[in-house]
Amino acid sequence: MKPIQPTPFERPLRHFRTGVLVGMSVLLLGFWRLQVLQHSYYLGLADSNRVQVVRLHPPRGVIVDRHERVLADTGITSVLVWEPRRPQADPRRVFPELFRVLGWPEAQQASLMARVQRLSAYYPERLNWPLNTADIARFEFYRERFPDLVLQTRPSRSYPYGPITAHLLGYVGWIGPEDPAQPLYADYPGDAIVGKTGIERYYEPALRGEFGQAYYVVNSLNIPVQELRDYRRSPRPGNRLVLSVDLDLQRIAYEVLQDVSAAFVALDPRTGAVRAMVSTPSFDPNEFVPYIRPERWKRLVEDPAHPLQNRAIQALYPPGSTFKVVMAVAGLLEGWTTPDHTVACPGYARLYNHVFRCWKPSGHGVVDLHAAIVHSCDVYFYHLGARAPIDAIARYAAAFGYGVPTGIDLYFEKGGLVPTTLWKEKVRREPWYPGETVSVAVGQGPFLATPLQQANVMAMVWNRGVQYQPYVVQAIESPDGRVVLSREPRVINRLRAPEAVWDFLHEAICEVVRAGTARAARDPDVPICGKTGTVELLSDAEKVPKELLEKYKTHAWFVGWVDWPDDPMAFALIVEHSGYGGEVAAPRVREIFRRYRSLPRPPTPAGLPRSSSHAALSVDGF
Repeated sequence: MKPIQPTPFERPLRHFRTGVLVGMSVLLLGFWRLQVLQHSYYLGLADSNRVQVVRLHPPRGVIVDRHERVLADTGITSVLVWEPRRPQADPRRVFPELFRVLGWPEAQQASLMARVQRLSAYYPERLNWPLNTADIARFEFYRERFPDLVLQTRPSRSYPYGPITAHLLGYVGWIGPEDPAQPLYADYPGDAIVGKTGIERYYEPALRGEFGQAYYVVNSLNIPVQELRDYRRSPRPGNRLVLSVDLDLQRIAYEVLQDVSAAFVALDPRTGAVRAMVSTPSFDPNEFVPYIRPERWKRLVEDPAHPLQNRAIQALYPPGSTFKVVMAVAGLLEGWTTPDHTVACPGYARLYNHVFRCWKPSGHGVVDLHAAIVHSCDVYFYHLGARAPIDAIARYAAAFGYGVPTGIDLYFEKGGLVPTTLWKEKVRREPWYPGETVSVAVGQGPFLATPLQQANVMAMVWNRGVQYQPYVVQAIESPDGRVVLSREPRVINRLRAPEAVWDFLHEAICEVVRAGTARAARDPDVPICGKTGTVELLSDAEKVPKELLEKYKTHAWFVGWVDWPDDPMAFALIVEHSGYGGEVAAPRVREIFRRYRSLPRPPTPAGLPRSSSHAALSVDGF
């Protein structure tokens, strides 16, 4: 039998069948790989495409004063969410109509339209625009016009006392574009509310709480349709801060000073606990939650009175005649003077071929050290400065805490400046001249301090050479009431001197109020002791045009303590461009403490127990 000869198409057909078989094998292998080997991976992708994870914002921790009165609270606010539900949804057409319904100003509309232009017609996005009660009511009334917009609630921040506690508490706002670069904000979502200044920023980790998570099933338009409640993790509220501040004293000081540019600090000299910290003019921190209007921000930043500046820790002033207290200590300990050493004051002193004038043109006559402090005789301290090396003065200034930040639990504190020979050679590239020491001896020249430093100097004198680190947060409590931190006083400076030196200073400083330059602070019911100071901004005011005299008017200091047996306080007050310390600052201090003492005192909470599991927690971590 003759063999069958293959047709011309059989060989290509065989190759084709082989190719089909190989291709099917590859496809089957690929299906097996997808369905078996990579099943978990693609199932996860499918779930993530079907399930949306939403971060739940925790309620921020409450801040209270030492008598448990709420200073910063957490509530609920409503925000708009863009959820396009129609194929023809166009944000550029929806939002202009919304703005007209809400009645928002054109300037505000223009600033928000830039955000609207970036919205997608297919994907939802939370807008985080703050809505007040009237806005919410209008939106609910016209809700049918806006099917692509929904309201959601989230925690908000409020400050019941507004400008009274603004600089101390600070404020919160949306996390900025530069914030995620900081380790503190590394795990924050883009719409988080964070502390920006003051206590709100310093204690951000303690106040923020822990974010929760919710899982939602979404449709093809990425709009949530059902929550998977079994997987929900509720947010943990932030910790509660108990301050050392007394709201009554804080409020009274603000009311007395709100008509001037000033800073006032009061603290407990026995511990460093800050009882009040006021800076005027102030601002309303509620305007910043969750963000401040651009036009309002511009006005605050450009205001020449600098309402955003916390003058108590960020403004620097020469200490003026208040520094004579430190000069007296240095003079007594170094032997530059004695309590009995006298100087004749004719109203001026001629030293180093220069005439240094006393604040009292007619002079004080013959004065000893006690009288020089009581009547603030410049001439006595001019001569004392002529006998004192500047570097020795700088050592005593540093011993009282000048020249470095106190370390208070607030950011952006300035340390001031204490001049030395090395400083001048390095900064100004010229030697120190003896005549400059004469000016430093009365707190003038290149010598700068904050009001907080001034108050702490007086606390050190009251405490006979022991100085504590100031603080504003007394305790931190967890949401379940457990105390995770209780502040312990910390000594930062100690100056050993004979008791006779401290006795002498206490008597002289109290005599300043009884019969000296601070007589305007006398009050039979308030045992005030203190030292006045007047900071000259010009060496010769007579040469300044009259229209500029107000700008260069002297600053007024009054520093000291109130010697209440149960609640002593060291204080410092400066009133800018106002006149003499004894005429301007002293009577305002008397008014503050007189009104404070007349109030019924709320009971101070009992000492807070320290949690054993958190006893070693460091405040620096917050």
